[in-house]
Amino acid sequence: MQAGNGPKLRRTTADKLAVNWQRQRTDKPAVSARHPIVLVIDDDPNFVEFVASIIEIENCRCVVATDGLTGYLLARETHADLVLCDYTMPGGFDGGAVMRALRDDPATQNVPRVLMSGYGCPDLKAIPADAFIEKPINTQSMLRLVRAFLSSRLTEADRNRHAVPAEGENH
Repeated sequence: MQAGNGPKLRRTTADKLAVNWQRQRTDKPAVSARHPIVLVIDDDPNFVEFVASIIEIENCRCVVATDGLTGYLLARETHADLVLCDYTMPGGFDGGAVMRALRDDPATQNVPRVLMSGYGCPDLKAIPADAFIEKPINTQSMLRLVRAFLSSRLTEADRNRHAVPAEGENH
């Protein structure tokens, strides 16, 4: 898989969601001494390596899980700033289950969640993801998505005070 040769990010979906995420902010982005943590959950080691190389361009710490349950647990343990998760994974805890578990857990409910798949975009209202990106992934599209979500991340105190509504909810 070569960087930059895949289809472009669905701007009408992912870019719009990233912009909406930013608009919901009530304060400026938090300044943190630590590197943002991006959790990548995917059962394909070659794909994980490719995505990790993109994430590291942004000077982020990349944490990897090869199954859904481990990914969910790592999101809690590492206090991930962004979760990128494959939709189709073996073992009964697929991307949809991961997205629902992250949304329903008070410790992770405000972490941006991006669903990835090579099988088209699922219903993001049924699967609570903040954005969708189609595989194979275009490097520049992935960088834009990561930058958009990480530039608008909230401080931990703000995360506890302000619940960010899911797509389609009006608050």
